[in-house]
Amino acid sequence: MPWIISNGKSYVEIIGNNQMITTAYIDRAHTFNNKKTAEKYCSLLPKAMKNLKYKVIFISNPDPKNPDLQLELLTPEFYLTRLKNFSDFIHTIQCQRETLVTGQRKAELEIEDIEHAAEFYNLDASHGYQLYKLLHDARVRRRKCKNAIAWIDYILEQAPDRFIENDPSPRIAGTRSRDYAPRALPALFEWENEGQTNISVS
Repeated sequence: MPWIISNGKSYVEIIGNNQMITTAYIDRAHTFNNKKTAEKYCSLLPKAMKNLKYKVIFISNPDPKNPDLQLELLTPEFYLTRLKNFSDFIHTIQCQRETLVTGQRKAELEIEDIEHAAEFYNLDASHGYQLYKLLHDARVRRRKCKNAIAWIDYILEQAPDRFIENDPSPRIAGTRSRDYAPRALPALFEWENEGQTNISVS
């Protein structure tokens, strides 16, 4: 069951770039799967909100008809935030791949130098251990770079660029301001301007 941040009157909603704002609607409140994460966000509230006595609250049963439903799935910010994180992640691994290739090659050159040093010199135990330590460290760095490159390639083989090029974020964001066009009872949508109106349906 989820955790939310509230002061009993309003709730904390998270929008783009992890910006925290207040909302009067619980269904727009950001939900957290664990209390520790919720408490971290609560401690990072803007100064103006910290004085409003917000705290972490456990929602025991947000939807009795569907207790397994995560309320965050009902807010566009849930999708927008994760889509942005995904886009940032892909951009990062694309940019870092070449750096990792360079790191792997540098480690391989170091290994070659160390092996030649072991070939050309008769070393005592102390210097021999130093050479072993250099070789060990270089090979570990090489292996880490090589693994990271492979992981990145596994991901990029799935063509994430194609998904990012057709980023659905604008369409999702657009639903926040979507207006409903009445089909049969337009008078229902005139209450706000005319007060409570008696409506008869024939």
